[in-house]
Amino acid sequence: MFDGWRPSEIMWFLYAWADPRESQRIVKIAPGSDANLWPDCLANGYIRVGWDEVGDLREFDSRDQFNAKFADVFSALYKGNGPKISEKAGEVWTLSELVPGDIVIANKGTSRVVGIGTVTDRRYVKHDELGQFTHTVGVQWDETQARDIDPIKRWAFKTVAKVSQAEYQQILKGRTNAPASAPTSQAAPVAAVDPVLRDIGNELERKGQVILYGPPGTGKTYNARRFATWWLNERLSPGTGAAVLADQEAFRAAEESIAGGASDRRVWWVVANPKEWSWTQFATEKSVEYRFGRIERNYALVNNGDLIIGYETSPTKRILAVARITEGLHITPQGEKITVVPVHEVAKGPTWDEIAADETLAHSEPVRNNSRGTLFALSREEASYLLSWIAERDPTMPDLTDADAAAEVGYLTRVTFHPSYTYEDFVEGYKPQPTGSGSLALRLEDGVFKRVCRAARLKPDKPFLLLIDEINRGNIPKIFGELITLIERDKRGMTVTLPQSREKFDVPPNVYVLGTMNTADRSIRLLDAALRRRFAFIELMPDTDLLHGAVVGGLDLALFLEILNDRIAKVEGREKQIGHSFLLDETGHPISDVDAFAAQFRHEIIPLLQEYAFEDYLELESYLGKGVVDIDSQRIRPGLLDDSQALVDALAAGFKQAVATADADPA
Repeated sequence: MFDGWRPSEIMWFLYAWADPRESQRIVKIAPGSDANLWPDCLANGYIRVGWDEVGDLREFDSRDQFNAKFADVFSALYKGNGPKISEKAGEVWTLSELVPGDIVIANKGTSRVVGIGTVTDRRYVKHDELGQFTHTVGVQWDETQARDIDPIKRWAFKTVAKVSQAEYQQILKGRTNAPASAPTSQAAPVAAVDPVLRDIGNELERKGQVILYGPPGTGKTYNARRFATWWLNERLSPGTGAAVLADQEAFRAAEESIAGGASDRRVWWVVANPKEWSWTQFATEKSVEYRFGRIERNYALVNNGDLIIGYETSPTKRILAVARITEGLHITPQGEKITVVPVHEVAKGPTWDEIAADETLAHSEPVRNNSRGTLFALSREEASYLLSWIAERDPTMPDLTDADAAAEVGYLTRVTFHPSYTYEDFVEGYKPQPTGSGSLALRLEDGVFKRVCRAARLKPDKPFLLLIDEINRGNIPKIFGELITLIERDKRGMTVTLPQSREKFDVPPNVYVLGTMNTADRSIRLLDAALRRRFAFIELMPDTDLLHGAVVGGLDLALFLEILNDRIAKVEGREKQIGHSFLLDETGHPISDVDAFAAQFRHEIIPLLQEYAFEDYLELESYLGKGVVDIDSQRIRPGLLDDSQALVDALAAGFKQAVATADADPA
C-alpha cells in the first residue's frame, strides 16, 4: 500500500487515520523578525519560517539525510559549529513532524504572544511562490489568546522551540503583575497534556504496572507525580485531569486530595464517667461537656472523620456507643471543644473484663492505662479487631469496618523502596508492639500493598495507584514475594494463601503500580527477569530541547549538556548521563542566573561526576576540561568554586563555546 511513499507521508497518513497520542506537541514559532509576518500568517492560516535553501522537507527520506543537507547549505552561516548546526536543523525539521492538533504559539520577542493555534490538516507545505520564508505549516489561529508574558529569555535565540508544560501553563496565565488596563483573553485556553503522561497511561492500562527509568535528573519522579494526579483525577471525574496540571496550587491541592483518603484517620477510645456525662445522654442530646484526660497529647491528634468507640466506666463497664468526630480540637467561647456526632448505640458491647483478657487488646493504650482518662488511641489493627467484635455482638451496627478499610488509603499511595525495605513492610509481617509490662510483643500487621488491595477490593469501580519511588533500591523479589505472579494482568483475581496470616489474597484489577528507577544506581539489564516481564518500561532521557536558547553568562546550556553527556556516555555509558532538570529552576524554566547555575553545578553536578570517576581526576578532566580540573593537585582549580562567572567562563572555554549572541537566523 505504501510503495513509493516517503516516511513523512506515511507518518501523516497514520496520524490522520488513528492518532496514537491523544495529546499535543507544543512549540513556539516566531513569525519573522519582530513578528513582521504575523498579519500574513493570521490572514492565510499558517506559520512561516525561512532556511529556504535547504529545500522541501518532504523530499527527505530521513532526518539524518536532512541534517546532512542542512549542514552542507548552512555550515558557513554557523561558522562550522557542529552542535549549533544540528540544533538549528532540528528547529526546521520540527515543522515536518507537526500533525493536526499540535499547538503552535506565535511569539514577538521574548515577552509577547501574538496568537495561539492548532495545526490543521494542511500540515507542512513549502510555498515557493512566497519567495522567502517558504516553509509553512497550516494553523487555525486564535488571536484572542494574544497576551504579554513573563520573558522567556531563550526565545531570543530560537525561531522554533519546544514549549514545556510549565512554560505553557505560565503563558496561559499571562504576565505576572500585568497592569489593570492590559488586555486579557476571555476565550478558553487550548488544553494540552504532555505526551509522556499519555504514554504512561496507555502502558498502565495494558500492563497494570509501569517503571519510568533513566539517568538522574530526567524528571522521573516529577512525571510520576504529575501523571498520578492527572490520571486519577481524570478517571475519578472525567474532564478534570488537564485542569489540575494548569496551576501549581491546583496541582498540589489535587494531589493531596487523592493521596489523602483516610490514611491519617484513626479510631479513639473515649471514656464516659456517669458522674459527669453518659453515652445515653449523648445519644439523646447530641452533645456533652467533658474534661481533658491524662493523655492530653491525644486531643491535638484527632481529625475530622475519626471514629470513636464509647466506653462507660460504671455501672455497665462495657462499650455502649460508636460516634464520629466532625470537627477536631477547636476554640469556642466556652473553651476548647471536639465536635462529635452519634453513629450507633451498641447493644451487648464487649465488657471491660473481656477486653482486658483479650490477647489482641491486652496491650492497647486504654488497657495499659486501665481506662483512667478520657481519650485513648487505638492502633489500626486494634480498632479493626474491636469494631468486628462489636459487630458480631450487635448485628444492627453499620459496616464501619469495611467503610473505614476502604478509606484507610487514598486513591494514590506513595512509598520509597530502600535496602532495608521488606516483605513485612509491603505485604504483611510481625512487628514489635509495646506491652503493659514495658517489654515488646510481636503482632501481625498488614503492609502497604495489602492495605491498598483491600481498599481497592471494596471500591471495584475506582482506580488505586501505588507509586513506588526508587523501586530498584529494594530487593524486589523478596519485597513482592508470591505477589510477583499476582500482579500480572491475566493473573488478577487469582488467589494465593499468604504464608503468615494464612489469608486468601488476590490483587484486584483496579490496582495499578507505577515505579521510578535511576539507571545511574542500577542498569535495567541487571533487574530480575521476572520483574522485567511483568512491568512495562518507559525511558526518560535528557531533553536538551527544554534548554535550547538558554544562555547563562556566555554558556549555552543546551550545548553544554549535549557535549557533557556525549563525553559521559563514551566512558560510563548512556545510562549515567546528566538530566536536564539539573539546569532548570524550581518553576521548570532554564536557569538564567550565573550564581544559581554555579551553585547547582558545584553541589549537584560535580559530586555526581566525581562519583562516576571514583576520584580519578584524569577522567574528571575528560568530562569538564583542563580549565576546570587540576589533575596535578587532584581538585577543581582554585577560585572557580568561589567565583561564579570564572567558573562559567572556564566551562565555556573547555566546551569550545564562544560567548553566545542572538543568531541572525533566516527565520
